[in-house]
Parts: sequence; structure tokens; C-alpha cells
Amino acid sequence: MINIPLFVKKVIQTLERNGFEAYIVGGCVRDSLLGSVPNDWDICTSARPEEILSCFTGFRVIETGRRYGTIAVLVENHVVELTTFRVDGVSSDHRRPNTVAFSESLLEDLRRRDFTINAMAYHPKTGLIDLFGGQSDLSQKIIRSVGDPRERFEEDALRILRALRFASILGFAIEKNTADAIFAQRDLLKHIAKERITKEFSGILLGKDAVMALDAYSSVILGIFPELSPIIEPSEAGWAKISYWQHTLRSISLAPEDLVLRLALLFHGLAKQEENHHFCERDQNGAERTGQAMKRMKYDKATILAVSRLIAEQDTPLSPGEMEVKRHLKQAGEDTFRRILLFRRAQFMSLDRAEAEESLQSLQKIERTLQKVTEENQCWSLSQLRLDGQDVIALGVEEGPTVGKLLRQLLSMVIEGEIPNDKEVLLHNASRLSCPEQPTGEK
Repeated sequence: MINIPLFVKKVIQTLERNGFEAYIVGGCVRDSLLGSVPNDWDICTSARPEEILSCFTGFRVIETGRRYGTIAVLVENHVVELTTFRVDGVSSDHRRPNTVAFSESLLEDLRRRDFTINAMAYHPKTGLIDLFGGQSDLSQKIIRSVGDPRERFEEDALRILRALRFASILGFAIEKNTADAIFAQRDLLKHIAKERITKEFSGILLGKDAVMALDAYSSVILGIFPELSPIIEPSEAGWAKISYWQHTLRSISLAPEDLVLRLALLFHGLAKQEENHHFCERDQNGAERTGQAMKRMKYDKATILAVSRLIAEQDTPLSPGEMEVKRHLKQAGEDTFRRILLFRRAQFMSLDRAEAEESLQSLQKIERTLQKVTEENQCWSLSQLRLDGQDVIALGVEEGPTVGKLLRQLLSMVIEGEIPNDKEVLLHNASRLSCPEQPTGEK
């Protein structure tokens, strides 16, 4: 039995009172059977779009998907998507059907769906409707297309990546015929908008079984990011390349489910291929190539910058001293600095233990220092400085860029241990720095 929220039952009852069939369908059924609480609730119904609107007069509705039979209804501050039973026509763009025909048949509606685990419906009175073996595939942890997988991927090529995402997130295996079709039709992804590919790929990368999906379907990944070819594909130094791909996969498996972190670990090997360059130049080149690849695939600017920074700084020396840690915190910010440490930890742990032991011990010292600095609330940022812009202006400093410059000077002095983070001392030094002709010296 599936626990359906009251607001969803209310929608079903409203449709049934008006003489229409209604069932929850798709992902919410799958997730409920897996013991998870669904994020979204979708309903399929025999009501046509205009009939849905008639049933929900007085409710806020969104008609964006009306062409495809979908009306979103806001019920008790929850959005519920209602879609008319339909049969999809041919898809010339391999993403959306050219035409849809509304139907009176739940069977026909379920038949058009992507995978058996997503092609189940449920009614609070009649129970589960499973016409394609979805519940069995759930129990066996299998991703299987509904009907002919080649037809399903022709209809919507994005389903190729959806299969990999479900396999990665759920830890399921992809059934052989479905897997064969993925390999045979992976080039259809060129018809799909890059933003949609990026969203699915990010989901794959964040799954608990991401390494399986990346490794088993590396040829699909290469179709998205051909830049990864030197890392994934064997070459004249084939043994080294294969080994490095396994190192990359292992490092991803050891990292938290953080998109920036896992993207950086996926791409960081681009820098390692440039063996004839100094590591600073090599890492910068790797970061630039990564940024170009991500920009081409329409990743947002903030993610590109964050990933590129991790790669550009992957070999920058770090020291466990408190002053050095505070310098890094000032430069990068706490979130980014913690990511840098997680990035390196995943890399080191993916190596042979004996090879990485010294690096891991050094990293642990830095982590302990970071914990001490943060627990003691030691000053490394302007927000922690016991002086602000208004205090500086009150000294007679003209409002504007000079104020910020002066505060940054004072912060550097505190971090370097030249003066304490004490308001009176800071005021004295702010006055001294703003009027250099006055006698110098700490108060």
C-alpha cells in the first residue's frame, strides 16, 4: 500500500466526482515502492486538458504543457501535474513527439513510458497497476525499457542518459537489450539540448553507483565530453591510461556527493597529461581545457569557475601552520578551502596506500589546524575583524575604495600576527595607515 498525501487524494477524488479515471503514476509510484518519499506527485487521467481545467475552476493552474496534455494544479501549496492518457506520435527531433493523441486507455498511456519501473500506476482503492513487470524489475534492481528500447530511444534520446542516471542513483543494472540499444544509439544525443544533457549527466555523477555508470558506459560519456579521451581511451601508453582512468573513478567514488568536487575529479587528469610542463602551468592549462568543455556543455558560470579553480590549484603547496591556513582561508573562503582539502583527500586515497601515506598525514595536519582555527574563531576574514567600514570612516577616511583597502591591510596584519584582532589596536593602526606622516608604532 502506498501512502498518498491528502492533497493528492483530493485531486483524484475531484476528478472521479466528475466522472473521470485518475491514478498516481511514474516516479512517485516507483519511489514509494522503494520506500522513499516522492518529491513530486504526478497523476494520469482520462480527463482531457479542457476537462481538467473545468474540474479545477478556482484553483491556480499552469497550462505550459497543455499541448502534451499536462496541466499543473496548485493544491494546498503543492504543485500536482495532471496528464491526460495519451499516445505519442513520431518524434522527428528525438526529444518530443510531433503529435500526441489523447486516449481513454491507461494501458496505452503506460505503454509510451520509458522504463518499466516508471510505467506503473496506483489507485488508493484498486491498488498497483503493473502491466510491464516494473515491480519485479524493482525487486531485481533492473532498468529495462518498456517494449523495444530502440524505439524508446528514437522517441526521446535523452532516455539514454536517464537510464544511466537511474542506474547510478538507484544502484541498478541496465538490462542487456536496453544496454545494447544505448551503445548502438548513443549518437542520437547530438539532437538533445546541451542543458538537458548537462542536467542528466550531473545526476549520473552524483549517484551512489556513479563509477559503474561512468566506467561501463564510458563511450557514451565520451560522446558528451570528447575532451576526456586521453584519460579514458588506451593509447600507445595504454597501461598508464587505463590505470589513470581507474584512479579517476576511484577518486570520484571516495568523494562526497558534491557536483563541483566530482566534476573536478573527473577532469583533473587533463592537466596530468601535459608531462613536459611545470605543474603550475600544467594545472592552469588543465583548468582552462575543463572550463572550455563545461562552457560548451552549458554549465553555469559559478560551477565552471569553482571546478576550474580546484584543478588549477590541485598541486599548489599547502602547509599545516595556522598562519598559512588562515592565508588560504582568506584567499579562497572556508567552503572552497574545505573543498580543496576534500579534493586532495579523494585523490590521495585513490592511490596505493604506501605511496599516499605521507601526503595523507600532511593533509590530516592541515585539517586539524583548520578545525582549531574555526573552533577558536581566529580571524581570517573581514567579517571577523573587530573593526568595520563605519569605524574607519569615523577616523576621517573618505568613504569609498580607500576604506576597503585599509580594512584588507589590517586583516593581513592580523593574519600575519603583526597585531592582535583588538578594536583599539586596529583603530590606532587604521589611523596610522591612513595618515602615514604621523608617528608610527602599535598602540
